[in-house]
Amino acid sequence: NLLKNVKTFSWVPQNDILGHKKLDLFITHCGSNGIYEGAYHGVPMLGMAGTMEQRLNVIRIVKAGIEIKVNFFKFSSNDIVDGVKMLLSDSRYKENAQRISKTLKDKKISSKDKIVDWIEYVVDTGGAHHLKVQGETLWFYELYNLDVFAFIMLILYVIYRLLKYIITRMRRLNAKTKCD
Repeated sequence: NLLKNVKTFSWVPQNDILGHKKLDLFITHCGSNGIYEGAYHGVPMLGMAGTMEQRLNVIRIVKAGIEIKVNFFKFSSNDIVDGVKMLLSDSRYKENAQRISKTLKDKKISSKDKIVDWIEYVVDTGGAHHLKVQGETLWFYELYNLDVFAFIMLILYVIYRLLKYIITRMRRLNAKTKCD
């Protein structure tokens, strides 16, 4: 019962669709991959985030000016229509999306050249030991701060013993005073 120009698929390559030149906007649940792919292809987005990660993604892309947010838990068809109209009528969304796309695509150095540079750097510096994670050289108790924890526990124990001694002495003095 669908129109002739409507086709259904069980799965489509989202990245390919987002890269199509006739695509004007992307209605998304704001997952990380979709957000990145939409931004890479310079597509304004209408976001409907459900999870916390998705909501954080929405905040970032709304701030970048390439998305309008629709409340996932409380929305109407009018909210979606209004969001689509806003994205299509206000050229700032498309301009911001294109600017971000250019930034993501603009590479001063190719990935191949970059990896060659890093390999040469590691060889030239004798293994780039200054870039290694410092946790590799720590003892187990240092890595998990057990030495700090033990020191704090020792201080607390000394304070406990000192307070216990003072309270015991005060009770004995009070007991002697009552007897006299």
